[in-house]
Amino acid sequence: MGRDITEALPLQDEAGARVSVELPTGSATTSTRGFLRRADGKRGAFVQIDVRALPGAGDEIETFVVDLSDLSTFKAAEDAKSAFLAGLSHELKTPLALIQGYAETLKVDEVRSDTALCDEALNVILDETDHLNQMVEQLLLASRVQSGTLTLDVDVVDVTGLVRRLVAEFGHTCSERTWVLEIEEDLPPITADPVRLREVLQNLLSNACRYSDSDSSVTVRATRSDGGVRIDVSDTGMGIPAEDHERIFERFVRLSDRGEGTGLGLYMSRAIVEAHGGTLTVESTPGQGSTFTVTLPAEPSGQQVVGGVSQSRGGREA
Repeated sequence: MGRDITEALPLQDEAGARVSVELPTGSATTSTRGFLRRADGKRGAFVQIDVRALPGAGDEIETFVVDLSDLSTFKAAEDAKSAFLAGLSHELKTPLALIQGYAETLKVDEVRSDTALCDEALNVILDETDHLNQMVEQLLLASRVQSGTLTLDVDVVDVTGLVRRLVAEFGHTCSERTWVLEIEEDLPPITADPVRLREVLQNLLSNACRYSDSDSSVTVRATRSDGGVRIDVSDTGMGIPAEDHERIFERFVRLSDRGEGTGLGLYMSRAIVEAHGGTLTVESTPGQGSTFTVTLPAEPSGQQVVGGVSQSRGGREA
């Protein structure tokens, strides 16, 4: 038609600048990536355009074949991975800097002769080492979930006792919040992995603290549900837009600068709950807070493998 290909497939980069699509001059294929510019001027899907030439009589190029591939999901995953790596680097810097700083301090003779100062330095080093170990364990757990090799060591769990202990712990460490605990009488015990279930609830309680103001309240309810239990963790914090209710359960996603860590907590929490045959959902309104709901059956699925996660009967107690 004698017109530029970019009139049919207008592309732009991250900054909105025009991206040219090159046509091949020989047998090679040209590839170009960018965001489609929609008719309203807004940025559309992230695509890859591959163009190859078809020679006609006398090897003259008469036709171009254009393949258009939608890479939006790939682009979102790559962006999330980049954000994760940047966040992980930031998270590692603080504990490593503290460990290095206090270790160097302990080399000073005057410090080693001061028992109180020496103990303080050692306690900080131990605390930050524990922090790093927790981060590594979280990354390993996420890897097991992704590969389907996470093992559930199930046992009888007293949900009432577990919830009471966790709320008491957070009431001490996050004492500026008002903690409300509501537990239905005579909740039935369930069969679950007590360690993994504790990790799920710790993550939800930690998020309730992190994404709400210091003078707000957090309500934890435990009730019966279809022979199993239901646990609701409600805060009166910043809330989550409706379009992000499912995104927050994806790997590496962090919606707010208040968030710390790797962006894997909710992803792993949902995977663990679903491995038990349960559900983890959220209801939230921006500016009014969020309620995360965990439902767990009395017994996990009878199958040996649920969602790629194997189960074994252990001897641990919650």
